[in-house]
Amino acid sequence: MFTGLVECTGRVVGLTPEGGCQAVTVSCPFAAELAIGQSVAVDGACLTVSALADGAFRVLMTAETVSRGGSSLQVGKRVNLERALKLGGRLDGHLVLGHVDGTARVVSLRRSGSSALLTVLIPNELRRYVAVKGSVALDGVSLTVASFEGGAASVAVIPQTLDDTTLGERRSGDLINLEVDVIARYLERLVSNDTGGENLTMAKLAEMGW
Repeated sequence: MFTGLVECTGRVVGLTPEGGCQAVTVSCPFAAELAIGQSVAVDGACLTVSALADGAFRVLMTAETVSRGGSSLQVGKRVNLERALKLGGRLDGHLVLGHVDGTARVVSLRRSGSSALLTVLIPNELRRYVAVKGSVALDGVSLTVASFEGGAASVAVIPQTLDDTTLGERRSGDLINLEVDVIARYLERLVSNDTGGENLTMAKLAEMGW
């Protein structure tokens, strides 16, 4: 579990196939504090540390992870990094699982002074989970949707986020990892007809005091 508040950026220094997976080596400032088996979000994807050496850590990406967004990783690429949330810690972003749902395509990054407005095109199958004032994670960064029209979601990026993450490097046409709000997924499940139990309806919500 993560918060979407990027701790720092690292750089991909190695990519090699390994046992049907993709081994990724990332250099980062907190590598010496990691232990094998811990989780790190790399551009929003939750990955498990499998090896440590010389200021870097290695993780393995399955074919599923690669297909969801890991294919954009290249040697030399700068990536957003966040260690797992500690129980009792502050949740300053939103609940981010590190399970990338897909990729969104950057439409534009419009700067205004020291901040920017980032607009991305959400894939059709994920649009129902996006709402104005709701949360999304883009390359692991927790952001609030400022507007959503025609499948294009715009988020305001403050100066600190531009400085501390890779979002300021994004250009029109780039693909960016997207994780929708998990609460929206659970709500859809509750109100759907395939839960195997009693459907959640407006009448039921009213009965429960909502």
